Amino acid sequence: MHLRVPSGAVTGTPSDVALHLPLLHELSVGARRGTPRWVDKAAAEPAAGKKRSESWLEITYPFSTDAELREQYMLGDGLSLRAGRFLEELDAFSADCALRHARVGDHPISVVTAAHDGLSIFEGLSALHDFRLRGVVTSVGASSMEVQTDVLQVEPDGKGEVIIGSCYTVMAARHTATFKAAAVPKLIGGSSTSAAVEVEAMRRKQRRRALAESALMIKPPTPKEVEPVTYEETLLWLEGRRRWALDALDEGKDEGKDEGLTR
Repeated sequence: MHLRVPSGAVTGTPSDVALHLPLLHELSVGARRGTPRWVDKAAAEPAAGKKRSESWLEITYPFSTDAELREQYMLGDGLSLRAGRFLEELDAFSADCALRHARVGDHPISVVTAAHDGLSIFEGLSALHDFRLRGVVTSVGASSMEVQTDVLQVEPDGKGEVIIGSCYTVMAARHTATFKAAAVPKLIGGSSTSAAVEVEAMRRKQRRRALAESALMIKPPTPKEVEPVTYEETLLWLEGRRRWALDALDEGKDEGKDEGLTR
């Protein structure tokens, strides 16, 4: 499910990036020249939690009009963006969304990336179109948050957009001073769309948990799982021993011939 623009979204200027996307601002020259959008936080933060929309963020990179910026991000073909740089900035953007949800008052909180739960890119990353990241916290645990980040390409007219990929990032909140786990606010309110987002997020969480519980470091393979592997490895070992024996016999025969010639 792709992210929508909330009705209360505010459009800013490059001078607003440092305030609303501090982590991305520190890392990205593209973001520092970009157009940010955000939803203003509630005047009084309720003790029960925060609305999902309060973590919503967007940044648009002006590649179509800024040739100097485009030069820093594109590949040698002059058409595509460098994927490595894009991935690094996507991670920082997701962290800004998580930090926006995790922070309550002036208490110093940090966030760290725990996992990337898949990244699907449907089309190439064009350096000739404006590039857009849009993200929001989709679900929370005790100290963890899942952030959905959509990757979009802006149409030449500047009005339409095409979704070209999505990524789900799990972020963990930590107290800055001790780096111990920090509790994060619950998600409150929302519409039927928010409920559908929550259901999808829960499915991904259950899948991640199942994968973690079945990891070899935690759960050894069963005899039934090991048996085919052991059988194949045994055959390979026997074949190796057979070849070694045959080579040894051939070598012995050659030595016998050499010894006969010297007599």
